[in-house]
Amino acid sequence: MEILIIEDERPSADRLVKLLKECCADANVTSVLQSVQEGKDYFCSGRKADLIISDISLPDGLCFSIFEDLSIDCPIIFTTAYDEYALKAFDFNSIAYLLKPIRKEDLVKSLAKMPSHPQTSDSDLSELLKKLSEGKVRWRERILIENGEELRPIKVKNVSFFKYDMGATKAVMKNKSGSYCELSLDRLEEQLDPERFLRVSRQFIINIEEVISIKRIDTKHSLIRMKESDEEIVATNIRCNRLKVMLDR
Repeated sequence: MEILIIEDERPSADRLVKLLKECCADANVTSVLQSVQEGKDYFCSGRKADLIISDISLPDGLCFSIFEDLSIDCPIIFTTAYDEYALKAFDFNSIAYLLKPIRKEDLVKSLAKMPSHPQTSDSDLSELLKKLSEGKVRWRERILIENGEELRPIKVKNVSFFKYDMGATKAVMKNKSGSYCELSLDRLEEQLDPERFLRVSRQFIINIEEVISIKRIDTKHSLIRMKESDEEIVATNIRCNRLKVMLDR
């Protein structure tokens, strides 16, 4: 069985290859791709696969754009640490949706669906949503930030907001100090607890516990003020409506 892996985090990809070797004797991983563009180039070149195992959030966007733009009919196993895209995954040729960290037994169950290539059933969806509702998703608790030539761990609960700054991601702490980290905002959005953190724009992910006020500035935008910060965070009113719901409960 020819298997294509799309995963930008090398440790996750290596672990997945190892698990495949352990639970599927005829598994042959043909390639490990790391971006949406690499995925599109792979299939545009005429190459095929019997099975795709793909992380959803990639450095240059969501993997769904690969399958939306190209006619790909082989089964897909989606992997992610975040539940936001679970329902959208079922729009494609998905046979499973695995939450990270992937367990060997879950991978075995997913591969067992391969002979007849069945689509993910309602029972599969119900089981996934049950897992999510029971809180079995593990959200990121720490992050490494740059401290001179060293990397220092900090707790994400102490971050006021994450900011896209000159091509990098800056973590601004509650005490106003700021340091850069290696993860993109897209990756952080996937790994942070959605009950605590919200992506309010392409430039900002905020800790909702640090919000002071929301001020409407025109028909489409609002200004979000954060504790101990002079940063002017402008977000669409649609995004702010989501923030209001999160704050008003």
